[in-house]
Formats: sequence, structure tokens, C-alpha cells
Amino acid sequence: MGSTDNKNEEQLLWDQVYLHFGHLISEDDFENIKESIKGIVNNAKEIRLANLDHSFPPLNTYQPYRSDFDE
Repeated sequence: MGSTDNKNEEQLLWDQVYLHFGHLISEDDFENIKESIKGIVNNAKEIRLANLDHSFPPLNTYQPYRSDFDE
């Protein structure tokens, strides 16, 4: 995902925030919200690029109290 894609994603998120909450946001908060969106997009990019650790068991198989019910 390149820089252009990040900018597009940031703009899409901002458009949605402004569409739904624009009447509640003061002009002073616009830049803070845009910076927060930039952080969210960067975090999402890191998550998308992360390698999964397959040594950890899938969440649906980890049932520590299962033996209590089987007895």
C-alpha cells in the first residue's frame, strides 16, 4: 500500500467522519481529528503487513476449563 493509497484511505475516513459528525465538530478540532485518522490508517497498514505467529493455537481451540465440563 503506497503513500497515495494511505492518502485516499485517510480522505475516505475523514469524509465519513465529517458526513456523520461534521455538525458536532468545532473547527479547532478538525486538525486533531485528521491527525488521529492518519494514525489509524498507519496502524491499519502495519496490521495488514504483519506476519502471523502460527505457533499460537487458534482462539476457538483454547478452552482451559473444558475438562471441568467433560467429567
